[in-house]
Amino acid sequence: MLLLYATEPTGNSLRDGSGTNGKLCRSTVEGQRYRRLRVGVTTAIDNNDDEHHDVDVQVDGRTQEAKFRISAGGVGRNICEALEKLGTIPTFISAVGDDDRGDFLLSSIGKKSRLYVPKLKNQRTSQFIVVLDNNGECKLLLGDGDIHKLITPKMVLDAEKIIKESPLIVFDGNLSRETVSTLLHLAEKHNIPVLFEPTDVPTAIVPFQTPFWRNIDIITPNLNELKEIAKCLGLIKHYSSCKINEINACANLALAVANKINTVILTLSNNGLIIARKEDSTEPLLNLSSNKTKLPRARHYPALSVQDLVNVSGAGDCLASGIIIGIIKGYSEVDCIANGLYAAVDSLRSESAIPNNFSKILDQKHPIKYTSIN
Repeated sequence: MLLLYATEPTGNSLRDGSGTNGKLCRSTVEGQRYRRLRVGVTTAIDNNDDEHHDVDVQVDGRTQEAKFRISAGGVGRNICEALEKLGTIPTFISAVGDDDRGDFLLSSIGKKSRLYVPKLKNQRTSQFIVVLDNNGECKLLLGDGDIHKLITPKMVLDAEKIIKESPLIVFDGNLSRETVSTLLHLAEKHNIPVLFEPTDVPTAIVPFQTPFWRNIDIITPNLNELKEIAKCLGLIKHYSSCKINEINACANLALAVANKINTVILTLSNNGLIIARKEDSTEPLLNLSSNKTKLPRARHYPALSVQDLVNVSGAGDCLASGIIIGIIKGYSEVDCIANGLYAAVDSLRSESAIPNNFSKILDQKHPIKYTSIN
């Protein structure tokens, strides 16, 4: 779980739309108390096997020449690092093993960010092996994430005092159903908006198997994850066959789910993303005080051009981080999406999942185009 100092005075709530016309303040005020963003996420070590030949990776037992690089990874840790580099002070709530890999992960984020990451004795820090081809595409992923099961409801409840002051909860799909249920219950209890990053197809439906799933306000799935969510919500019948390059069909699926969840941000790899929500593109991305009787509408944002692609492994996490920064600042939908897309481009050009620096100053407004679909 991840916490971040947001530029919102303590008395305001994103969910009730109070404060600056339902938005967050855009700058801090000296001496004023601010709330923190809580993000429920997980950690991992990435062992990258980078293939640099003009042949496809053959998974048939043969030895293939490659270059290896060890880096800190995991959806939650990546988001934590990205948010730090985007100018926030996050606090990460997760768990690592009492081993060298755990020490390495903890050292990859700031001291204030790791206050709620215990080192568990006799446990292995989560580790993944990612095989990339010469185009930077992931060809194989092997993972040991058993420690995720030890991120328990008690850990969440122990942090209730700080969670309840949060303007936004963001969690990923690696948490157990019981832990997710506890987290969403706290969101309901304290009236806190929630963003869910599904992480993987098998875990995408976990929150929707809890009695508190209606407290989720924003989801950021890829197409396969959204299909699983739609199926879990009983909506898959008419949309199961849509493909990633069929923008209108994907938009129809996102719109169907947006009748159940306030905002759907469907990521489509190099086809960009589709956002489905009731509000206009000029309204704050997290604007929950709007007219609930409106029908959702869909907009397609094309991907930005990247000529020197190096690695795709962190693009989704940087996209999410850029969007989260925009949400905290009270930005409109179009500005939040621009933040995310520009952050993703920087990741695609980096050998590591999270670039050392983000080339765009995300407090600026960046021109970006979209197409209304419905």
